[in-house]
Amino acid sequence: MGDAAWIVGKGDDDHNDPVSSHKSDGVNALVIAEIVHAVTHQGKLFTISGIREGIVNNASFYLGVTVPAGKELHLVVEGSASGDAHGHIYENATFNGGTATTPVNRNRVSSNTLTGFTFAIDPTITVPGDLIYTSFLAGGTGNQAGGSTGESFGEWVLAPGSYIFEMENKAGNNVTMAAQMTFYEESD
Repeated sequence: MGDAAWIVGKGDDDHNDPVSSHKSDGVNALVIAEIVHAVTHQGKLFTISGIREGIVNNASFYLGVTVPAGKELHLVVEGSASGDAHGHIYENATFNGGTATTPVNRNRVSSNTLTGFTFAIDPTITVPGDLIYTSFLAGGTGNQAGGSTGESFGEWVLAPGSYIFEMENKAGNNVTMAAQMTFYEESD
């Protein structure tokens, strides 16, 4: 989500078009803006996050996402734990309940919202679905836990359907876990 760039042309002071204009000190200049920067200015970049304490060994912290028909979700997911953890992403999942959460627009002057999506923190998993990604977050175990962090290292593009993001405690003791998704939507 941070490596690509949009070319922002001349005259558009708020960078609201992928190819538009920008004036700098009265001189017409070609400006290049990273996609994250551009979609933030457009009011299209959102975040959800959650934290949970006291997760026992081999238990998990989940985020559930449902993408409606006709839309795509472009996202980066990050997680941290106070010890060793495994990270997993599943698609074609079935879940319910949990704490419904509303994505926060990262442009705090924008009134844009997302519609049709479902975001849940720690939902009940009925069907985990198909494992499409897994990783190890090294953080030490037991009394030697130093904490771990992980990121999906690049953007995922989620098609319509339901997804589960799981962080599984492998520290050998109780841990605190946190997860964050940063994303923008594209429509057909």
